[in-house]
Amino acid sequence: MTKKNIEKATSYSFLGEGYFMLFHFTRKFVEKNGFLSDPLKGKFNGGFGMILYADYKQSDVGSYRALIFIPGQFKIGEKEFYSMTKVFVSSKEALEVGKNNWGITKELADFDVEDIDENTQKISVSKNSDEIVSFTFKSYNPTFPLSTKFIPNTYFSQVIDNKIYNNEFTGRGKAKFASLKDFSVNPSLFIDTTTIKHWATVRVDNFKLEFLESIMEEMNEL
Repeated sequence: MTKKNIEKATSYSFLGEGYFMLFHFTRKFVEKNGFLSDPLKGKFNGGFGMILYADYKQSDVGSYRALIFIPGQFKIGEKEFYSMTKVFVSSKEALEVGKNNWGITKELADFDVEDIDENTQKISVSKNSDEIVSFTFKSYNPTFPLSTKFIPNTYFSQVIDNKIYNNEFTGRGKAKFASLKDFSVNPSLFIDTTTIKHWATVRVDNFKLEFLESIMEEMNEL
């Protein structure tokens, strides 16, 4: 792995709410179903995976919604990192900034959120009228503080165009446990976890997330 030069991208702040589901995927499952780019194939290294839905009420690129899949950790050479392998967003601005600043390949999609009752939400994501996913979440009191201070690894890297973007984030919010009441997915467009047990589902309100300066390395080989 040869470093040619390093560039820095701008940091951004995000305020909002959302849900995440934790999984533990096998290498076989990720290699077959994880939407891996060529540099990540054969590099899966375990760890917790995640499906994340975020409703960014405010951000430096405006308000938008996002659906994110993180299979777990990868290892290239001596470097271990988490990486997003499938991301949908609701705005072109978020799509462009994600690629230019953090090396995140994103796709545009339509998001619809229905508040069924005070604690239940249905979230539907589609592209060109084709459903990608539909979730129905129910959240439960009490709330508890959640912070990246409690997470041992707040780094992730994205590999794109023969470059690796090394990123760090910080965040905090108010969380509560939730359950997944209904879930459907188009496996050609997003990860199909309907037959896989997830470890936990969490709703996070009033979160503040900051992506710090990204260190971009141009690589001769990965």
